[in-house]
Amino acid sequence: MAKVWLMFSWPEVPLTTEGYRQAQYAANIVQSHNIAFDCAYTSGLKRAQDTLTVILRALACQGIPTKQAAELNTRSFGDLGKWTKDRACAQFGEDQVKLWYGIEYENVADVAPPGGETLRYCENRARSYYMNEIKNKVLAGKNILVAISRNPI
Repeated sequence: MAKVWLMFSWPEVPLTTEGYRQAQYAANIVQSHNIAFDCAYTSGLKRAQDTLTVILRALACQGIPTKQAAELNTRSFGDLGKWTKDRACAQFGEDQVKLWYGIEYENVADVAPPGGETLRYCENRARSYYMNEIKNKVLAGKNILVAISRNPI
């Protein structure tokens, strides 16, 4: 079966086989350092939640408090919803799609796709959540696991 890259898909996209492998690898690294988590955070996205589940199961710590927060979601591509990369490139041009997607995170234009968010907005949203919800726990010495997509980080 051919792999279709749903560049603009968002909440319901499951973790890929490679994503499961990466989550297990991350769990192995954490386990090798004997880190015990006090609580965990994830976004409202299925693939981030799946990542958290894989890690918590591997560490045998499914009982820790976990919280899902939409503020930690990757950015929204708005009206482009579930468009494929090919469809978006055909409609808007490859250069524009690259600007919106910001694959390399360098020189990314602060322009949102139609109805969507900029990387800056996404970053500010996640930073605000971190400052209000997570930071004080870290400063209090708690070990916090955060499983989210790369955009908000």
